[in-house]
Amino acid sequence: MTFEDKEPTKEERQKLDIGLKLGENAHKEITDKGIEFYKEKLKLVRERTLEWFEEMEDKWLDEVSSFGPNHKANNYFRWFHVFEDELNHRGQIRLIRNHMNREKEVQLDLILQFN
Repeated sequence: MTFEDKEPTKEERQKLDIGLKLGENAHKEITDKGIEFYKEKLKLVRERTLEWFEEMEDKWLDEVSSFGPNHKANNYFRWFHVFEDELNHRGQIRLIRNHMNREKEVQLDLILQFN
């Protein structure tokens, strides 16, 4: 939206709504996808984002546009929040991955105890 200065298409919006609205549809959509799937998605989006940033001039950060139905914001403000969200999600992935690894260790310990 910020790089192309446009609203998402109907198809793009449907993809975005899964993560924005969550609920039962999101649960159905995201269940059974391994952590590597999401890490790869983050990697690809990050690569494309860095490509876009290389094309933009610094003054682009000061450009103001709509931010929701009743607000305006510059691109610096908008992208600060994108980065903040990415860091949060990376932390969530790390937490889940560590939890899954601990569960595997516990299962392995149980197997070894009974053998």
